Amino acid sequence: MPFSVQSFCIPLKKQPKKQQQAQQNNNNNDHRPILSLTSFSHCSAKDAGIDIQKTEKKGMGAFALAPVLSGEYVGEYSGELLTLKEVESRYWKTRKRTKFDRRWIKSRSQRNQGTSGDYLFDMGDDLFIDGEDADVSTWCRFMNHAPGTTNECNLETRCTRKMWDGEKNVPPRLWFVAIRDVKVGEELLYDYGDAYWD
Repeated sequence: MPFSVQSFCIPLKKQPKKQQQAQQNNNNNDHRPILSLTSFSHCSAKDAGIDIQKTEKKGMGAFALAPVLSGEYVGEYSGELLTLKEVESRYWKTRKRTKFDRRWIKSRSQRNQGTSGDYLFDMGDDLFIDGEDADVSTWCRFMNHAPGTTNECNLETRCTRKMWDGEKNVPPRLWFVAIRDVKVGEELLYDYGDAYWD
């Protein structure tokens, strides 16, 4: 069965507004943890020729160390694959947490990993790619937002949804391609989409 590549992915998904406000009032993790330079996210950046550095206004960012041509593959967004039920209990707090959820949260806390829910991509079929844990996600988690209507935006997403290849389920994939030429030293930016900000 051939894979269907979509030219965009369902944008980063935030929790429903009511839960978002409740979490902001009760969230004791409203800072960004300082991630180890030995985390998989940082190491994958070095391997890909990407520089991760602090930006002026957006926290950490990803910068090109070599020119990138328009249409060129830039990197894959990876992390934990979570179900909607897991997202609802672990991030949105709209479902009762199980012992597995509590262990997951404890593990994140012990390893200085965040639990903000800001790194979720909704991949359809009630599946999400969670790029927040730097120990299992690639450098793409560091890419920041730029409105798609501006020249600042230089990447866009491509993805495949979960599929059956005739023998097994193939998990969804999400990656970035350049929509224009990118110069050395330029920050890699994509449009998070309206759903992220709603």
